[in-house]
Amino acid sequence: DEPQLPHSKLLAADGNNSSKRFARAGHQDARVFESDYIIPTEEVDEFEDDVHGHRRRTQVGSDTACTQKWKTFQAKDHASHWMDGLHETGNFLCVCRHGFVLYSVDMVKSGELAKYPISCLRKLLQVYGSDLALGYDIGCAHSGTVSRSQIGSLAQSQKLRFYVGAFHGYAHNRRCQLGFHPRFLTTAGLEDFETNERLFSKQNLTAHLFRHSSTYHRHLTLDFFWTRWDEDRRASLADWLYDKYRQALEIVRSTAPEVERIQSDHTISDDDFLGFLEEEKSYLHRLQHEPESEV
Repeated sequence: DEPQLPHSKLLAADGNNSSKRFARAGHQDARVFESDYIIPTEEVDEFEDDVHGHRRRTQVGSDTACTQKWKTFQAKDHASHWMDGLHETGNFLCVCRHGFVLYSVDMVKSGELAKYPISCLRKLLQVYGSDLALGYDIGCAHSGTVSRSQIGSLAQSQKLRFYVGAFHGYAHNRRCQLGFHPRFLTTAGLEDFETNERLFSKQNLTAHLFRHSSTYHRHLTLDFFWTRWDEDRRASLADWLYDKYRQALEIVRSTAPEVERIQSDHTISDDDFLGFLEEEKSYLHRLQHEPESEV
């Protein structure tokens, strides 16, 4: 009898530049390591030219204006100076809200290009179905990129929803936050979509093991780490769920009385709070230039 949740699964995705490998290292080893975690480069390259030419001039106040400062948004498909001599320049990883690793793709001689998250999203939509929610540093801009890509119709039909991370999201402009930040929406619960940062803090400890190895040994090392990581997450899952439940109860216990007092003092209903957000979004949508008094 419980109401249906807005999303079937809450996922997070991000790129990691620490898992590099030098191009000339281990070239004698032509073996291929098979892993359920890793999406082959051939599948990723199907989206190589998928979004080229779609980046348009950004207007003041648009949802993508806040992403111009992000390295992810400015990623190029050719190596910059810090990538010289590297083959894999990192990996792009998708995880679920419980911390389990879902899919990874190699970033090859490039920054964090759109083809990496798009290839992960296609696999996620094919395997896990509809009503997925994905948190990504530039989820606001990437939602438009996905809608123009090969998987655009699939993402729309399966009601894919984008968010920005709760921590990184505060670096986005206010209009973007109102549409994508999990703290201004009522559909993501307590999820912060920053799980990748916690995983990368441990994964980075393996980077030195394959910097000068072959692609085979790099994949083997990462697969071993992710397998052990998932085993640890599974072992501690009950405690994690219990702590989240207690956190939710404490938030309700500590804040509900104060919210009710404010509502009573100012004659505000629950629907009014949502209305305030809609009014603010409407105001920012009409705003062409930021008032000098607020600069």
